[in-house]
Amino acid sequence: GDSSYRGAVFGPLPGPRQTSARAELHAILQVLVAGVAPLHIYTDYLPFVDGLDRGKQWCTAATRDNVDLWKQLWHYIEEHGGMGLLMTFASALTFTHVRGHQRDDAWERRCSDLANQAAKRGRRLHDLPSSVVKHQGRA
Repeated sequence: GDSSYRGAVFGPLPGPRQTSARAELHAILQVLVAGVAPLHIYTDYLPFVDGLDRGKQWCTAATRDNVDLWKQLWHYIEEHGGMGLLMTFASALTFTHVRGHQRDDAWERRCSDLANQAAKRGRRLHDLPSSVVKHQGRA
């Protein structure tokens, strides 16, 4: 198998605001919280990668959606030594955008399948009763 794969973490998205954007950011945050450098994180969530490109000030502006998560993300990015050129192997933290739901590449397909399985397991663990959950297009 692929020796770079370490496992999956899953669980319900905390808090009352349940959006896919929050779920994506929360998932990356959990990797940063639990991970030990060097970390190379692959994500298909382009708004995260775009946010990193724009920088900490843009991500953590008071008017930014999910600013609470962005602040935590930047805290842990800095805890891991920041991003950029690999100054030392031990402080390496890199992010790579990959195409989501790919079927072409076997490794990307396996990673996408694992992420989808973990997301589904986390959703099933969520403790909100169905009467509270709002579905798009439904009352």
